[in-house]
Amino acid sequence: MVRAALESFNDKILNYRKLGLYHEEKLYCMGILKGIDMYTNSSQSEFKDWATDSPGIFFDDILDDWKKSCKTPRYINEMDEFLSSQKQLEKLKFKFHKDF
Repeated sequence: MVRAALESFNDKILNYRKLGLYHEEKLYCMGILKGIDMYTNSSQSEFKDWATDSPGIFFDDILDDWKKSCKTPRYINEMDEFLSSQKQLEKLKFKFHKDF
């Protein structure tokens, strides 16, 4: 079910790549990863309990596929910075909620 939901998003990444729109591919990939992260950490959906490890697996698969195909070191660095900033935001949210 999770695979089916994410398949069309992955297809769009591949389309950007085929068209040579690498910057757009990177941005779209970032959006997908952010969406998976939000679903994993914030969703109250009952479906989340049915496939607890699937979103994380797809996150890793999408990121790995993108990194393997990306030929622009600057884009790889930007992705790493994006992922690092997302981790920092999660830490701040956790601390904020823990303190209150």
